[in-house]
Amino acid sequence: MFIYNSGQQESFYEMQNKINRKLRSLRRLGLGLAAALVLLGIALLLCPQSIVLWIERGIAVILGLVGILEIVDYLSTSTLFRQSLTIVRGLLDLVIAVLLLRADAAQVITMLSFILGISALLIGIHKLDYAMKLNYFHVAGSGMAILGGLLSILAGIGFLISPLSSAIVLTTLIAAYCILGGIALFIEMLSFKNR
Repeated sequence: MFIYNSGQQESFYEMQNKINRKLRSLRRLGLGLAAALVLLGIALLLCPQSIVLWIERGIAVILGLVGILEIVDYLSTSTLFRQSLTIVRGLLDLVIAVLLLRADAAQVITMLSFILGISALLIGIHKLDYAMKLNYFHVAGSGMAILGGLLSILAGIGFLISPLSSAIVLTTLIAAYCILGGIALFIEMLSFKNR
């Protein structure tokens, strides 16, 4: 059986081999990310405060660089095509970066808790929606997506209602989220099958 594709004939088996190669590549990437999440979770359990501060410093540096790039983009764009929101975003990113670098640990943990809680809730809702679509079309493996979505939602609720006076509680929640998310991703990657 041949399929017409932009002037070339390609057999069904060649297309299937391409898809399988991409799935294997995606599986390897997912397994690597799962391992990194589990290792990050373990590191958070072993030395929580230093890891949180390193994450915060990394976010601050990235935001600062993005802010500088947005300002440079604004200044290098022709005045006819400049958008004032670009420079406003750049300046806000720089201000947030400076505030993050000057913030104490309690402020950083409170802010990260809120950001991670909202993010985990959104990811969980998205995963549940995706799982419902998979389930509707009777795709195997939708149960793992449902489990991942529920775990994300529970982690998000935990982040938002956890007592933030203790860095240990927050980093334990983050570590548990990383470990459980890594395990869920690992299981999901193992469930990929060749087509």
